[in-house]
Amino acid sequence: MAGRACTFNPDSEKARDALKRVGEHYGQAEPKVESFKEWTIYRQEAKQGEVVYSLLDAKRNVADVAVGVRLAWPHLRNNPPGYDAEMEVTFRSVLDSIYGNIGPYQPKPGEVIRRPTQ
Repeated sequence: MAGRACTFNPDSEKARDALKRVGEHYGQAEPKVESFKEWTIYRQEAKQGEVVYSLLDAKRNVADVAVGVRLAWPHLRNNPPGYDAEMEVTFRSVLDSIYGNIGPYQPKPGEVIRRPTQ
């Protein structure tokens, strides 16, 4: 499994060009486009050598930046049953964990903020 998340400043031409690559076509078929909350998700399968991979890319605007997230995993014979479903849950939990707003952070009711001790 491999994953990454990136933020992009929409005022930068280089960042806008990079953001256009989120969901780029790698496999034989065009990525399927779907939505999850405020995210646009691009789902596809692609081969690297003889191994087929699932790729999930997502992007959305968060506060004053754009965010791109990718999760990819191989389809291997020894993957446990339900592995793909676990990866889907992991992907959505990462998307749910990304929060942003302009201005000071406002804790949610019942939220505990911890800071490292000195």
